[in-house]
Amino acid sequence: MGYRFEVRALIYGDPDKMLAFKAAQQLKGSPVWEVFAGSLTEVSATVDVWREDAVGAYVTTPITVLSLWGESWKWYADYPEVLAWEDLLIAAQDFGLDTEFVRVGEDATDIQTKYNTPNYEACLLGTRTTITCEIDIPAPAPADTRKG
Repeated sequence: MGYRFEVRALIYGDPDKMLAFKAAQQLKGSPVWEVFAGSLTEVSATVDVWREDAVGAYVTTPITVLSLWGESWKWYADYPEVLAWEDLLIAAQDFGLDTEFVRVGEDATDIQTKYNTPNYEACLLGTRTTITCEIDIPAPAPADTRKG
């Protein structure tokens, strides 16, 4: 079966710039849209990103986000799919877009993050450690700890 990863990556920026980037990649024949067809999502949103305007105040700005999300993937540096996605992240950075990448392995300490966010300083991706149990054990009722 092999070692598996959960992978999440974002490419984001100004909606017009994102449209131009996507068109340029498709004209170039980037294989990412075919390779990851079921794992890519594109959304437009208005979010609070830490971007200073001309007078130094923080602003809310519209961005378009291209997201890759995969669970239980084999993610090795020499796999063609991995090379295709990493090439797309580099191309996005060269195009002046922000990118974020998080890969979490089966081992609790195997976490890799790469943030390249010069335009927005947003860091939209993060990790959180949770406790799981393989059998169904109901949580106890909350105790009343108030002293009367």
